[in-house]
Amino acid sequence: MADDLARPVFRVPDAPLKDRLPHVRPRYALPALRQHLEMFPVVMLQGPRGAGKTTLAQQVAKSKIDFSNRTDVELFEINPKGLLENAAKPVLIDEWQINPSSLWHIKHLVDEGLGGFIVAGSAGHYEPDSAHSRFPLVGRCSILRVPVLSWAEQNALLPQPLAEGLLAGDMSWAQPQELDHTGYLAIAMSTGYPAYAGMKRSDAASAMQNMGQQVLQFYMVKSEAIAERGESRRAQQDFLRAQARMSGRIVSLSTLTREAGIAERTAAKYRAMFSDCFICDDIDVWRPSPDAAPSRFRKVFINDPGLQISLSGLSEEEFLSAPSLIGGLMETFVLTQLRAQQSAAADRYDIMCYNEVRTKQGARSAYPLGEIDFVLLDRASSRLAAIEVKSGASPGKDSFERMRKLRDAMDSRPATTTSFPPKRFTGGIVLHCGRGPVLQADDRIWVAPMSTLWAD
Repeated sequence: MADDLARPVFRVPDAPLKDRLPHVRPRYALPALRQHLEMFPVVMLQGPRGAGKTTLAQQVAKSKIDFSNRTDVELFEINPKGLLENAAKPVLIDEWQINPSSLWHIKHLVDEGLGGFIVAGSAGHYEPDSAHSRFPLVGRCSILRVPVLSWAEQNALLPQPLAEGLLAGDMSWAQPQELDHTGYLAIAMSTGYPAYAGMKRSDAASAMQNMGQQVLQFYMVKSEAIAERGESRRAQQDFLRAQARMSGRIVSLSTLTREAGIAERTAAKYRAMFSDCFICDDIDVWRPSPDAAPSRFRKVFINDPGLQISLSGLSEEEFLSAPSLIGGLMETFVLTQLRAQQSAAADRYDIMCYNEVRTKQGARSAYPLGEIDFVLLDRASSRLAAIEVKSGASPGKDSFERMRKLRDAMDSRPATTTSFPPKRFTGGIVLHCGRGPVLQADDRIWVAPMSTLWAD
């Protein structure tokens, strides 16, 4: 079904670099990039390799310095300040990680009052002791995350304000698409990597298997220091396989370590490396109390559902035969849609999850809610919203029970005179893989098909 959906082509907006990009998909982050360029002297684009950061930047840049181009490298070595200073603004500095010192040159120019820099490059550069790790652009730049393409972006659909709607307590705008469980599964298995997003399902599956191998080969090269200590490519593969099979689950590092069959110290290094390059997109567990200790658990994810299947080491048939893996796949897919919407959000918010915790004595915490898949926390206010994801065609009763408990727990919290006001539950939604309209199941709680994430 997914192969038959039309994908309209959009023209690149007028810009001197547009001739190099005759056709591109629209990105939700494009308006945010333009806005950030008006507000900040430097905008750094972060995201996984191949997600389209360079393509996005070239839609607004008037010139480009590409450190993967030998000529640009030689010109930069001769006169770095002059090249950066005289380039038409905004100027894209691409593949900056090849020459991390470029950030220091940009810093000095910004300090002299010059702006109009877009910095992009491979997120796979992982050298904790290098000069760029001190990040000279602190206080001088805005960081804009560029995730893989969402399903809506692939099909040139307008962004749907699910997070904003829940945080505002209003879902009256939602008009879900009519799809059945098979259709949702086909969509969720697709990849958001631009190079493969337009392929047929069978071709994309083969391409993503190749992508999985490229991930290992590329990052093994970028982690030579790790390899020199006797840690093999096989260990990295085992780590990513465990991460892919656990995608969508709240686990501790020790649990992930046991699943991968590698040492915990090694797993910690790999988690840092693959998170740094956005292959792993883990989210934190939210704690209701502002003075609560950080959780040692995290909800682990791979950054793309197609890549998740590829890195799992399983065929599509094997993957789809395990209900727990399908549930994780659906959560991965939902997170990729939320990430794309987050990149265009007018109101900034964090994406986290919730899980019941226990005290050291074993007693239940003050919030015995069980797990809630995603919690949205407004950065500018005390608003809180929640999302549950169901891989079946209809939601279960327990989904609403957890939402109700979260709502009631937040409503009953006493007012505080501290600088951390209690979170206010504004809305929760249970997304399922069936047909039907958006229904209000209870006060500030809705149930809706998953296509609410993208349907017009």
